Amino acid sequence: MDMQFQTIIYKIQEIEEKQGRPLGWEHLDNELKEHGILVCRGKDGLLYDILKEYSLKPESVLAIAATDETLKEAAQYNLAVLAYRNPHFPNEELFWSDFLIESFDDIDYYFLERVYQRKHGIPWTVIETRRCYLREMTVSDLPDLYELYSGAGMTDYIQPLRSFEEEVRYVKTYLDQMYRFYGYGFWIVKDRFTDELIGRAGFENYLTDDIWALEMGYAITPGRQRQGYAFEICKAMLAYAKGIESGFEKVYCFVKKSNAASIALLVKLGFLFEGMQIYGGENMLRYVYLLED
Repeated sequence: MDMQFQTIIYKIQEIEEKQGRPLGWEHLDNELKEHGILVCRGKDGLLYDILKEYSLKPESVLAIAATDETLKEAAQYNLAVLAYRNPHFPNEELFWSDFLIESFDDIDYYFLERVYQRKHGIPWTVIETRRCYLREMTVSDLPDLYELYSGAGMTDYIQPLRSFEEEVRYVKTYLDQMYRFYGYGFWIVKDRFTDELIGRAGFENYLTDDIWALEMGYAITPGRQRQGYAFEICKAMLAYAKGIESGFEKVYCFVKKSNAASIALLVKLGFLFEGMQIYGGENMLRYVYLLED
C-alpha cells in the first residue's frame, strides 16, 4: 500500500477556539495548501462521519483530537493522530497518542507529516545537505547495508554487521527504543541525486562524568571518501545537534590512533582533543565539540 499524507480531520467543537480555524493555526493555512493537504472539519458526531462525508481513506488521514474519546475512536480506524491539550477540556488524559501539543503556534507542515509517518512506519528524513540526505533506517535497508559493509576498507574502523537475523532484531528494537523515544539516532546516508546508499552517520547517547552527552559517529563508503562528504555530513549533524530538545552541551567522538583521516576531519570541524580513553575495549582518542549557541 502506498502511504501518503493527504488530509487532516478534526471535530470543530474540540479544536477550534475562534471562528474558522484553531487558535494559532493561521500560519498553517498556506503551508497546507502548498503541500496539497485537505482540511476536513466535522461539527458533531464521530470521526467516522467526517471520513464518510468526504470519502476519505483512513491510511491518508491525520486526525487531531482533544479528548480521550476521540483518540480512542482514531485508534479504531488506525488513524495517525495528534493530541491537542485544549484548555477547554482540562480533564482529558490524552495518553492514546505518541504526540501531544499545547499550541499550534510553532507547528508546521513537516511536524504534521512526521506524526503521520511515525504512525505508519515511514522513516523520517532528518537532515539534508547539498549532496546528501540522512534518514532513519528500516529493516528493508539491510540488504543495501550488507552490500555497503562488504566493500573493501569499509569496516577498517567500524564494527561489522551482525548476522542477518540478529541485525533484523536489532533494527526493530532500535526503531522503537531510539528513533521513537529520542527522535534521533544513527541514520543512513544517501546521495540526493542517485538515492545510492553511501554511508551511515548519527548520534548515540553517551554518559560521561554522570552527564549525558551525544556521541557522533560516521562512516562513508571508500568510493566517496576524500571528496568532502564526511565534512559536509558531520557539519550538518553538528548544526542539527544544537536543536535537539534535550539541550546537550557537548558532542564526543572516539577515534583510533591510526585513523589519520578522521582525526584531521574532527580538527577541521572544531573538535578538541581531550585525551585517551578505553572505549569498546580499545585505547581510543577522545575528541569533544562544544555546542555553543
